[in-house]
Amino acid sequence: MTRRTLLVVRAMKSTEIPRAGAPGRRPWIPGMSMALRAGVGLLALLVVATACTGGSSTRTRGADRRSDSTEADVGVEDVNRGGTNGAGGRRTPSPAPSPLTAADFVLTAGPETAGFSQDPPQPASGPNSVASAPSSMFDGAVATCAEATDAQIGASSTGDADGPVFTHDTSGADLRSFASVYADTATVAGHREIVRLDRFAGCYGRALVDELDSDELGATLIGTETVPPPPGATDRITVTIDIVTAQQQSFRTYVDLIMIFTGRAEGTISLVTPFQPADPALLATLTGQVERKIAAQ
Repeated sequence: MTRRTLLVVRAMKSTEIPRAGAPGRRPWIPGMSMALRAGVGLLALLVVATACTGGSSTRTRGADRRSDSTEADVGVEDVNRGGTNGAGGRRTPSPAPSPLTAADFVLTAGPETAGFSQDPPQPASGPNSVASAPSSMFDGAVATCAEATDAQIGASSTGDADGPVFTHDTSGADLRSFASVYADTATVAGHREIVRLDRFAGCYGRALVDELDSDELGATLIGTETVPPPPGATDRITVTIDIVTAQQQSFRTYVDLIMIFTGRAEGTISLVTPFQPADPALLATLTGQVERKIAAQ
């Protein structure tokens, strides 16, 4: 279990939550906030952290391919300067694409996040720090399980960023985002292919449950599905998980992963909601903000 996982699990060990009870919207009761938010927050952390580790060899191969691709893109320009030999040759590189900054493509506070409060930034160091490597969906166990090829995984990103963390004021839903940028559009196209593999959603859901399940928490994967995305998004995956505390109290959580993979940028929105699925209108609103940013790259 990672350090970030342990920090959140510790918050749950001495706090109980009520059972989910009857279907329908559950109020965000202050007395239950610590444990329920700890469980939802832990799952949200794992959504953006799953498959971050164990992919160094893949990333190295991707970096090698990126170097080879750069060399292959170098063009040959014939130059005639009117010299005595009548012709000459010079290799000139193709124009470099404009640099992109991953932080420009994450979800930020605005009208789209109405009803959510932005969490204070976590310390970068110290006993309560949650510093970690930037998130990635395409390294390690999930990509291997989904049988993604090296060609689909492609080159390493040229930049990564995690967006702010938001918590819904009444439902306790956890909202996050992360973004990556790449040197070429082919890598992003390959990642769209990976997400659409038949096995990807199931592999991602199982990886979440494997990481979440521990002595302090039990987790059962109820289902995963690739569903039509909101307007402007390229893909959407849903994961449904039952979480059980050490006190045998349970609640159902719904994970939505919205992907906007276009051009050389990838933006992903993660929304984890307790008790009932996310509102499609909310997902469309959140998607719109990130899609507009990526469209302007």
